[in-house]
Amino acid sequence: DCKHIQCFDLESYLQLNCDKGLWKCPVCNKSALLEGLEIDQYIWGILTNMTNMQFEEVTINQTASWKPVPIKSMVKEEDTGSQESCQNSWMKAMSP
Repeated sequence: DCKHIQCFDLESYLQLNCDKGLWKCPVCNKSALLEGLEIDQYIWGILTNMTNMQFEEVTINQTASWKPVPIKSMVKEEDTGSQESCQNSWMKAMSP
């Protein structure tokens, strides 16, 4: 049976195990029945506080305080010079 204290996402656990009926821990792959799971009140408090924030992860420090980690933009800003160059290439490709 699963004995570790590492947290995992309940929704994912339910989705993965409900169909299969195996009820395995997603971390250690040992038996982890729903009745034996516990909610980590500290993590639950963080998740509850983050519902209105635009963050997907937090950093927890040694004193157990936490702060949200800003989401990094996946879109890379281009300078106007390279944008003009790209537009010129496109125009050349489209001209007869």
